[in-house]
Amino acid sequence: YSTGALVVADLNVEQMQGEYIAFLEKYMPWSRHKAMGGNSSNYDSFSGRVLDFKNGKDNAITMFETAIRPHLQNEYILCAVPSHDPTKKVGVRHSLVGRLAGRNGLSDGSLALERHTLIPKLATGGTRSVQVHLDSIRVAQPHLVNGRHVVVIDDVTTTGGSLVACKQLLMGAGASYVACLAIGRTL
Repeated sequence: YSTGALVVADLNVEQMQGEYIAFLEKYMPWSRHKAMGGNSSNYDSFSGRVLDFKNGKDNAITMFETAIRPHLQNEYILCAVPSHDPTKKVGVRHSLVGRLAGRNGLSDGSLALERHTLIPKLATGGTRSVQVHLDSIRVAQPHLVNGRHVVVIDDVTTTGGSLVACKQLLMGAGASYVACLAIGRTL
């Protein structure tokens, strides 16, 4: 598998919803770990760092920036999957994209995508269909992606729905290629 935008050596890649999605490692949600009798003493460190990332902890953002950087090619624009809540215009994924961009010819397109309609949070039971995302996200700044190779980044993917929808929207806005990357893939 080659994306033209991602160096996938040392990345995991799965086909989800008909698209290839690259990710660093498998992620175990805390609630599932706890329901299986787990506690903080036996929670895997990668999943713990993902939770730290979701909580905006700088050391986790730096860790994932360092882990992702070698996989990105020059001259690409990086976009972030927007929050489920349209009032949260900028979040931790945007911070990661901002840190990754600005070096090696990578551009910050973190605000190219925006959620315009609130959807239930996916981690608490929201619908994971691609259509839900297509109906609630728009390309707010198509000039950023038109004719460009894009890498769209999410923190965690379970079914691939939000990444696939973002890819479709970006391609519809004129992106010449879109690769999908998540930090973690839910077990």
